Amino acid sequence: MTACSSVSGTPTQATSRPSSAPTSTSRSVPKVSNPLDAAKYEQNPCALLSQAQATQLINSVRNRQAAGAVAPICSWIDADGNRIGLGLLPHQGGLASAYQHQDSQSGYFEAIPEIDGYPAVLSGTTDSRKSGGCQAIVGIKDDETFTSSILLQPQSPLYQDPCSLAVKTAAAAITTIKAGT
Repeated sequence: MTACSSVSGTPTQATSRPSSAPTSTSRSVPKVSNPLDAAKYEQNPCALLSQAQATQLINSVRNRQAAGAVAPICSWIDADGNRIGLGLLPHQGGLASAYQHQDSQSGYFEAIPEIDGYPAVLSGTTDSRKSGGCQAIVGIKDDETFTSSILLQPQSPLYQDPCSLAVKTAAAAITTIKAGT
């Protein structure tokens, strides 16, 4: 599985290898009933949010694209240093990769309701949800996901609930992918 994590406040992508056999406590991995074609965004994730969407989400003043382990990621940053990040993970096992790591002792895993019709989980290698960090992983094809990663500063009103912003950011990205813009 490839996932975004944060080190020193900068979203990055880290990789770990999925195990070949599911554990006995594994839940059924939801299938993607209406796959989305996100190929045009895989190398340009900054196109996943318009400036208007980024401004609405965190009052973004700038964005930047960086290399990830699988594909580029894009981060939007506001004047206070709050960040949202999006990155696509094509051909990496889809949500099944996230479900294989659901029993990790160091991180977190929580299946959540679909986001605009797409299966999703909150998951990360380190649980920073009480300190401004959260990551949503959304299945857009059975073998492709994207991550919506959040890193908020203590003065942010959503600092204690960064996952709500991760879900809103994911929903905005799904809107863009569906529109193909």
